[in-house]
Amino acid sequence: MNFRNSLNYDKNGVLTIGGVSTDELIKTYGTPLYVFDYNNIESVAKAYNDAIKNEYDGYGKVFYASKAFSVKGMYKIANSLSLGCD
Repeated sequence: MNFRNSLNYDKNGVLTIGGVSTDELIKTYGTPLYVFDYNNIESVAKAYNDAIKNEYDGYGKVFYASKAFSVKGMYKIANSLSLGCD
C-alpha cells in the first residue's frame, strides 16, 4: 500500500492529486481549497479493514477521526466504506 499514490507532478512540474492538475482545480474552484483523492481514501480504508479482518478475525471496526475534517461528504464516504465515525 502506497499512501502517496495520489500525489504526483505532471510534465510541467505542476502538482496533481488523483491525476488532476492543481492548476485546473484552482481555476475551477479558486482558493483556498481542500482536495481529497477518493481512490486513495478507499485504498487506505480497505487496507485497514482487511487488517482487522485478517489479524483480528473481524473483531473490530475502523473509525474515521471526524475531528480531522468533519463535513457531510466525508461522513458519506466513511459510511460507504463501512467505517465508523467518532
